[in-house]
Formats: sequence, structure tokens, C-alpha cells
Amino acid sequence: MAVAQAQAAPGVTLETIRAEIHDVEPARPMVGEHRFLLHRSAQPSIEAAEVILAMGNFLPGKPAAPTSADWGAGDLIADPWASGALAGIEADADVVLLGSGLTSCDVALQLLDQGHTGKLTMLSRRGLLPQPHRVQELAPAASLVPGDFMKGLTGAREQMRAVRKLVRVAMDIGYDWRDVVGGLRPITPRLWQQLTTEGRRQFVRHIGPYWDTHRHCAAPAIFSRIDQALQSGRIGLRCGRLLEVAGAAGQGLRIAWRARGQSARQWLAAQVVVNCTGPSNDLKACEDPLICNLRRAGMVRLDAMGMGLEVSSDYHLLDAGGDLVHGLRYVGPLLKAQHWEATAVPELRLHAKSLVTAMLSGRAVARQAEYEHWGLQPAG
Repeated sequence: MAVAQAQAAPGVTLETIRAEIHDVEPARPMVGEHRFLLHRSAQPSIEAAEVILAMGNFLPGKPAAPTSADWGAGDLIADPWASGALAGIEADADVVLLGSGLTSCDVALQLLDQGHTGKLTMLSRRGLLPQPHRVQELAPAASLVPGDFMKGLTGAREQMRAVRKLVRVAMDIGYDWRDVVGGLRPITPRLWQQLTTEGRRQFVRHIGPYWDTHRHCAAPAIFSRIDQALQSGRIGLRCGRLLEVAGAAGQGLRIAWRARGQSARQWLAAQVVVNCTGPSNDLKACEDPLICNLRRAGMVRLDAMGMGLEVSSDYHLLDAGGDLVHGLRYVGPLLKAQHWEATAVPELRLHAKSLVTAMLSGRAVARQAEYEHWGLQPAG
């Protein structure tokens, strides 16, 4: 931020305020203006002409499986990233990790690094682990994926078949599947937007987990350690659906699950269960005060799949009726609803730049219109 302030135009200042905003309310502006009041707990509200919501990921969603205990209390750890969340786990405790993605890998390694000796078990619907990055310094092959690749394909299955075909062709001539996945990165928003609503649902349900494990890879060293722990039996991997968590805090837990493709209920015994399902984008179940208040006031609209917030091409939020909320914009991972890939820094950096460019352009147009209204010309 110091660099941004140093490079700012004369008269532009940057102030950082540490506070929790729990509501954004339209103020009563002068004619032709849009202003907002940002409400803080036990502090005066902040007035602003433009507001950019730039929230990051939300906490993992609580598993839907019934349990007699509360997530977040005792031996059911709802948020593994909370300060000290793993510190209280006894070294010899048997631990079940819900999920087998990057979060589960990180938690497993953290436990091993702090001297954990108890049994670790990953329970995941598909049992998919993140694929490893290549051990190399070269960037993915350029121009392997044409800019118009899959243009016009509106079905998830059609797109999947095309990607598989390109991967086979690329590998036949000496490339790696990672070159194809990396080459899809710039056109992923277009491919997502081409899909019908039903196509998006099919992608999320059937293809999304496989895409995530190939798109969001693990560092080679991380993958190697997890693989060695699996091969040695230090970590167990179960492929199936969580059905129930029974037991009481401090008295041991019994985890009911059903293996993929089977109907019989099986049980795992553990002292601790850690929710490693990753950040939640289910805004219908979100308990964040700001999001809840904006939804209650009808100032935001969830997409048809409930994955994120709907915005205009210049990042203005759309209200419950689909109209622009002028002066209120959003940038962050909830753009996933319209772009699918909106979590990594390169994509977020581009979105942030596009938003600011659109905002400054809009204000310049508004100022010019005001000058013309009063018959004025800017000095100089």
C-alpha cells in the first residue's frame, strides 16, 4: 500500500481503517449522486460515494450430516484455519479429515509436523487428491490452446470431450496435460459463460471435482509427502459420503459413511473430526452479517446456482430485481458465478484493474455531464 500511495496522483490519499462493516445502506444524496453509509459496530458510520466490496473467501460450510455435537466446539473442528484450531489435538488422537483436497493435505502435514502419531483418515466422496505441479522452471507451452477453442460449445459433456481430445493430441506430440490445463486459463470465463444453466449444473456436479484437482495442483514436495504417507499407511483414504457423526465431545466419535457405489453403512472411530472441505460459496447458508443484511435489503442477487453474486460488466452489483446498484461494486472469489475461475491472484488482479478502470471512467463521464449541465469547462 505504501507503493500505491507514493505513486498516487497529487491530492489522492490512502487511509486504512480496521473495522468490521456489518451493513451498507444507501444514504440520501444530492440529486444525481449516489452515496452510502457503511455501518460499523460501536463506531460512527462512514460515508462514501463509491463502495467496492472486496471480501475474500468465507469459512467452510458446516457438513450437512447430522451430529449430536456442535461444529466448532470440542472435537468437531469447523474451521481448520482458525488460530490454534489444531494445537489442542492430542498427539495420539485418531483424526478424520473431511475432504482430500489442498486443505486436507495442509492439515495432515501440519499435524505430522507437530509430532502427531495417531491415525489420520481422509474421507472424501470421490477420494481425489490434488495432482502435483511439474518439477521444472518452464512455463506451460504457449499457443497450445487456440483462442477460439471450443467456441460455441454449450454443453459440459461436449466441452469435456474436446479437452480430453486436445490432451491426447498434446501428449502424443510430447507435451504434458498441464500445458493444456494451463492454456485453458485465459479462456475459462468464456467457456463457463457459454454453458447453459443445466450445463453448469452438470459441470459442477460431475466434472468440477476433477477440474479442481487438475487445475489447483499441489507443490511437488507437498504431493510427495502426502503420497509417501498414504503408501506407508500413515494416512488412510476412504472414498465415500459422510452420513452421520455420533458421540459426544471428549467421549470419542463414531463417523458413519457409505462407500462410493455401495449401500451399506460403515463406521470410523475417531477422537477428532476436522472439516477440510475448503471455503464455502453457498451464500444461501452464509452467516456473514454484511451479506445477510445486503440480501435482506434486496441490494444483491445470487446467481441461479447460489455460487456467487451477480454483477454487471463493470462490476456493479445487481439488486434482487436485476437492476444496477450504482456506486456499489464487487470484486473477489464470488465472481465465480460468472467467471468460474476467480480465486487465484492473477485472475483477481485483472478483475481489480478492470473494476477500477471502469469506475474511474464512469466518474469522468459523470463529471463531464455535470460540467455540460452547468455550462462549465474544466480549468486549463
